[in-house]
Amino acid sequence: MRLLATVTVLAFLLAATPSRAQECPLVEESIADMERAGFDGAHREGWYFGYERFSNGCQEAMADALAEFRTRHANELRGPALSSYRAQLFWYEGHYAAQTGQFQRAAELFTMVRAEPGRTYDIAFYDAYIAFFNRDRAAAQRARDALAARFDARTLSEAQRHSGSWQIAKLDGLLACFERPYSEADTVCAREFMH
Repeated sequence: MRLLATVTVLAFLLAATPSRAQECPLVEESIADMERAGFDGAHREGWYFGYERFSNGCQEAMADALAEFRTRHANELRGPALSSYRAQLFWYEGHYAAQTGQFQRAAELFTMVRAEPGRTYDIAFYDAYIAFFNRDRAAAQRARDALAARFDARTLSEAQRHSGSWQIAKLDGLLACFERPYSEADTVCAREFMH
């Protein structure tokens, strides 16, 4: 009788627990959009999520959904032509994982971004993030300084100067708020350095 009562209670609790779709509808919608969009581009409709879209506690669900998406399409995502797409997947999954304090997972994912030829930014940019996740402030500072030196040594177009300024501001935010949550360091703190 006691066992039956326990099973009944567990069944009730499971039935009462909302699904991820109920708790985080934007996660389900985003993955569905990605499935429809295919793999022929990054920042297209149904692909770019926005860093603060899942600030309602669904960051972990988003990271896990992206990991499931990668696993489900592993064979289709192979090959050099999709390097940029893979880099974006790793980046966003790592970003959302870091927002929930999963720094080891985030570091591994950003290392995977770093290894992709189609990555968006200089290796030093990713090195600074990886150092942040590994709680190595000195390494993060070295990576930031190395990136700044590379920008200073080159003649940049206006678009490149804008991108470089944004990258340095992001890293300065991480360094200035090194002991604060990643969700603050990467957004609120970084904005203080943007101009």
